[in-house]
Parts: sequence; structure tokens; C-alpha cells
Amino acid sequence: MVIFRHFHFRSDPFRESYTRAMASEPPERPSDELIARLYEAKHGLPAGQRSSSLTDKFRKLLELQKIYYEVSRSRCVELRWWEKPWDIEP
Repeated sequence: MVIFRHFHFRSDPFRESYTRAMASEPPERPSDELIARLYEAKHGLPAGQRSSSLTDKFRKLLELQKIYYEVSRSRCVELRWWEKPWDIEP
């Protein structure tokens, strides 16, 4: 026969914050003006990206590729040859 013991910890910050959040009232809905502004800002992002030149797009690609490479190296991930940054400049 197996007897399970329930361990009580002195403080559990996650449980305490979760209990407080559940006991409180739900947050208010954002105003319609805020939602409209956020939607307009989000909707305008692709337009700016479409209007940039091919050279700028390529420059951004290379920059993001170098960032990805550094993050992968810091995590000790072995990259395959096609995942390593290109040795070119736009």
C-alpha cells in the first residue's frame, strides 16, 4: 500500500498571486479608442515593410541572421552549414 504525502511549502508566490487574481474582479475592457489606435498601428506595419527597397530588406535579413547565429551559439546549438550567416554585404 502506497501512502502519498502532501507537502506544504511555507510560501508559494505563484499560488498566492493566482489566488489574489482569481479573487479580484476581472480587468476592465480597454476603451474603443485604444483598440482603434492599436489596430491602426498594427495594420500600418506591413505597408512600411512593403514600401522599403530590396536592399533594405536584404540588409534586415542579414542583420537578423547574425542575431540568430549569436543566440544559437550562446545556447550551444550546432548549426548546419546552411544556417550559418552568409559572408556577404548588401
